[in-house]
Amino acid sequence: GFFGAMGRGIGGEYKLNATNTIGGVFTAALGTPIYSGTVFHQIRLPKSMLLRSSLSIVNDNYNKLNTYGASVQLTCPLLNGQYVTALVGAAATQHNYNNQTFLEPNGTPIITNDPGVTQLGLASRIGYSLNHKKISASINLDMATRNYYQSYSGKLNITASGQYIINKKYYLLGTAVFFMQDPRIYNRGILSPENKFSSGMYRVEAAGKMTNKITLFAGPMVETFSYSALKVNPLHGDTFYTHFNTISPKLSLRCSYKNNLSGFITPYAQVGYTIITRAEDSTIIPPTPFVPKPVFFNAKAGLNVMQGNWGLNIFYYMGPYSLST
Repeated sequence: GFFGAMGRGIGGEYKLNATNTIGGVFTAALGTPIYSGTVFHQIRLPKSMLLRSSLSIVNDNYNKLNTYGASVQLTCPLLNGQYVTALVGAAATQHNYNNQTFLEPNGTPIITNDPGVTQLGLASRIGYSLNHKKISASINLDMATRNYYQSYSGKLNITASGQYIINKKYYLLGTAVFFMQDPRIYNRGILSPENKFSSGMYRVEAAGKMTNKITLFAGPMVETFSYSALKVNPLHGDTFYTHFNTISPKLSLRCSYKNNLSGFITPYAQVGYTIITRAEDSTIIPPTPFVPKPVFFNAKAGLNVMQGNWGLNIFYYMGPYSLST
């Protein structure tokens, strides 16, 4: 499913026979009384289909929330190297608190949101992959309703990638990632203020194999960012929505060096500009839309190391790293 393993713990699986496998994961969060677990059953069906079902539970003693979930996932091969995956999940979250459960530091009871209710949420995942001759591609879509479990609430995540082989030396790559979340998150009985966040990354690269170990990549990329939140004006107590949007066109360069069977060393660089397309906050004086500097130059250079079961990524960033703040 979408949730069930949070923090550190123990897990494993046992193969009952050639077609059936069972397993589970049980964890505890560090520093917070949150405990979770998932059990699953997986079966191989005729025509290479794979069916997986799971049950999950999260016992959040900090926020007094219990969540119970179930999911079913089917992976089905099609013709010509194509695969389709579909998952459907549901979760019920019990609010095990009332207006006497949580206290202010001075002992005053906190008036909570939605005490004693049970909220039902749905989630789904759809995936498609293709590997045929010179073309390979994949796309995955994850969705969850706003009443789904806490940190997964109100999510939409789309990832897509593709590759076209020109010849033995050169090929083209495309990558697109879009993420959006409009959540309902409770913190000790209080529903967090409305906020909506989205980001995207879109990149096209030309790749060339210089040797059997060295491959060069270069191409344009665009990053997008959008954030809207509900704020309270400290002077009047009125509520307002703030908005902040940017778009960042860049040039991406990287070199991949294969130093062993499962290891890569990749230096990379990204250079471009970040353009503020919208910046509004009525709680700030002046209340009119403000853009102190609409365009910012930024550059990022780093080294990504992947070696078997460990990895390392170090980088240097020049320019404002987080314009949203």
